[in-house]
Amino acid sequence: MWWELKNKPSKTKVFILLFFWSTLTYGQIDSCLERLSQASQLYEKGKLSQVIQTLGTCPYDRGQSRVTRRNALNLMAETYVFMDSTRLAQRALLELLQIDPFYKVKEEIPEMRYLRQQVINYPGVEISGFFGVYLFSKPYFKSTEVFPGANLANRKYSFKGADGDFDIDWGYQAGAEIGLALHRHSRFDLHVGANISRYSFRYLMELENVINPAAESGRADLFVAEKHLWLRVPLYLSYNLVPREEIVNRYLIPYIKFGGSFDHLVRGTAKLPALNLKYANIADPYTASSQRIDSYRNSNTISALLGAGLKLHLRRGFFLLDAQYTQTLQNLRKEKVERLVIEDYRYVDNDFTLGNLSLRLGVGVFFIQCQSQIIRRTSVRFSVIYPLQTFVSPVDQLCFAKKLDFSLTFRRSYCSQN
Repeated sequence: MWWELKNKPSKTKVFILLFFWSTLTYGQIDSCLERLSQASQLYEKGKLSQVIQTLGTCPYDRGQSRVTRRNALNLMAETYVFMDSTRLAQRALLELLQIDPFYKVKEEIPEMRYLRQQVINYPGVEISGFFGVYLFSKPYFKSTEVFPGANLANRKYSFKGADGDFDIDWGYQAGAEIGLALHRHSRFDLHVGANISRYSFRYLMELENVINPAAESGRADLFVAEKHLWLRVPLYLSYNLVPREEIVNRYLIPYIKFGGSFDHLVRGTAKLPALNLKYANIADPYTASSQRIDSYRNSNTISALLGAGLKLHLRRGFFLLDAQYTQTLQNLRKEKVERLVIEDYRYVDNDFTLGNLSLRLGVGVFFIQCQSQIIRRTSVRFSVIYPLQTFVSPVDQLCFAKKLDFSLTFRRSYCSQN
């Protein structure tokens, strides 16, 4: 008996409760499927009011499967259309399109075709993740400080390594972003995200009047490589080059973007991985090991951002490919400390900002919203009667009058959104 459960282990009680719960849930699902089948038969017989009664709350029961709800909502919308209940049909259709924005209604039913044409599907929110490589990270120097006694003949950005070979050390970035539509009628999206970026850049300084270890003055080439790791929080606007309501029907969506980002240098990651000093009259170069320079770099900075890209739209998801340029707006050398000078390699730290060009590849998902705009017409009719001619007889009075009918129609639009 049921009261004997008190003496059973707790695991048995839990198992029995789960069994009854699953049985009840299955019974509800099976009941909705049966209701849908019965309602479909009633629909074919033209018993429209009974269709709605039979469906009950099943179309709006989120515990049902997507297929069951979709079929039930479509049947409910068609039934309300034939019952001239436009608002209720619209509500069912909007709920249906929230489940499946790409659902195809029966075009042979003019009222359903009209309702579907009034519904606009558009991405209200998008979430994406990406990975990219920096095609180059280029320092823009704001000072020309060199080792005392030496002169700077030339300084140039380098793709080559210390040995002169073409050896690009790629920087990279990886992160995620979320985009919000500013308005249904606007092509602008507001994006915010977070990513991690490693910058790697190199440059070559050609020096004159450098004193070598043999106490002779001559030319020397100083090769410098520097690396940073940053946490970045971008905030920018993107502008879609296609109307928002057409995005769900397009495969290719080009866009441009502009904004900025807040950047934070990860502690311990600013390094000079390579210092290579080669004298003109000495065959073997002098090479230094990696050195940390965190205390000589600003921890926080602001960057400007500009880019363009293309999204490949596939139903609710998309792939993206874009090019993005960022430019730091502040000096990366910390001005509150003395300049870093490495005497053995004739290195003197300089003021600079950094420009970065990246190519990104990502994948994302659209959260599509449905909105319907219906025009309702309200008519007000009234009549004016005025006499034309009156004849008086001994029996009665006859009055001949003309009746003028007036009709005023007011158009009122409203939007309903689920």
